Amino acid sequence: MSKQKLRVHTDQSIIKSQLRKDEKFSQGVRLYAVYQIAKGRSAGELEELYNVSHKSVCNWVHRYNSEGLQGLTDRPRGGRPSRLNQGQQDVLRQAVSGSPEKQGCTSATWTDAMLILALLI
Repeated sequence: MSKQKLRVHTDQSIIKSQLRKDEKFSQGVRLYAVYQIAKGRSAGELEELYNVSHKSVCNWVHRYNSEGLQGLTDRPRGGRPSRLNQGQQDVLRQAVSGSPEKQGCTSATWTDAMLILALLI
């Protein structure tokens, strides 16, 4: 009896996206890369294996050396400052804390248009 070849029915890009969203997985990959560097593999080999830049591999090693395991966690990223003041943010948070159906909408998930209507009412 021959072994059946395993097939995944989801596109690789979707799986990759799901993995990148998992912080523990990302930290594990970084730790394993540091481990492989400790075993003598080159950063060039790892950047090709993990499809990341040389700088990323070097950063992981430097952060691990200076901060240990905690250095391999995702760091907060900067972003554009909010246009909303604190009061407006509180109103928005309150509006989306319930389901759109509670606001009289027919959808179970918020859309931009529904949110605007809910805030204007």
